[in-house]
Amino acid sequence: MKSTLVQALVQRLEIESPETLLIIAPKLPRQINALCGNSNCQLKHVEFDSTDSSITELGRFDFAVVFDTLESMSIKSAEQLVSRLRDIHAKLLWIAVDDGIHDRYCSKDAISQGMRMVAPENFCSTEPQWYEFSLKFYKPVPQWLNAEQWANPQRWDKERW
Repeated sequence: MKSTLVQALVQRLEIESPETLLIIAPKLPRQINALCGNSNCQLKHVEFDSTDSSITELGRFDFAVVFDTLESMSIKSAEQLVSRLRDIHAKLLWIAVDDGIHDRYCSKDAISQGMRMVAPENFCSTEPQWYEFSLKFYKPVPQWLNAEQWANPQRWDKERW
């Protein structure tokens, strides 16, 4: 895994400071292992090597990260893994997507699953990029849906309802 990706992940982990962290990757970067060793983060590392592997028993995590895994899977299997992590297992999900590999999971697949690019200034780069999914970014609360404006209070003294 590229050092710039690891550095971006470590910075985000320091900001989020999750209590539980799931890493799905062939190899765990030492920076992440050191970061979790210095905090109260419970780290779970899983090597997802085939479609027969099951993540059902893993439970729910504050932060889940997938890297160096999706490019070795078929698009259908990668979509199923990302969907399951997004919907069931993670409050915040980060995946590394490499657009340089043809006929594999790529940025358009990530975007179609509701993911957003972490560093949009690097769009169309040939380097792998982080995509994230979080409900607070996916569906922000509309401005009109709040307790202050629900009954049109600026008209209370003007008309009788």
